[in-house]
Amino acid sequence: MNTGIVIVLIGAAAFALGTLLALTWQGRRLHALIENERQKNAVFAKIFHQVDDQLTSVKWHTEMLLDQQGGKLNIAQQQMLHRVDTSVADAIGLLKAHFGLSSHAWKQEKHPQEKNP
Repeated sequence: MNTGIVIVLIGAAAFALGTLLALTWQGRRLHALIENERQKNAVFAKIFHQVDDQLTSVKWHTEMLLDQQGGKLNIAQQQMLHRVDTSVADAIGLLKAHFGLSSHAWKQEKHPQEKNP
């Protein structure tokens, strides 16, 4: 066999092995990045759910107070509660507009209801 052919074959094999090793390393790195992203999304979903629930609770209680279900409020109290109600509504709107999802929608995605045929 010609020495030149052997050198070319060894070079091609070394190149193929190097390419395979590089692809394997990149694949492992990609899987690690995907897992990291999945974990970040899970943490974000939990945080979003908690913040949305808390804001919704504050809004609900504020609206009850504004409707004077807890008793008569003076004008200053009504104005303060109206500011709180507006701020909470803005925060909820910002979350839903920016992230395009509510905690209820997140729950539906996480645990979809089974449909009866």
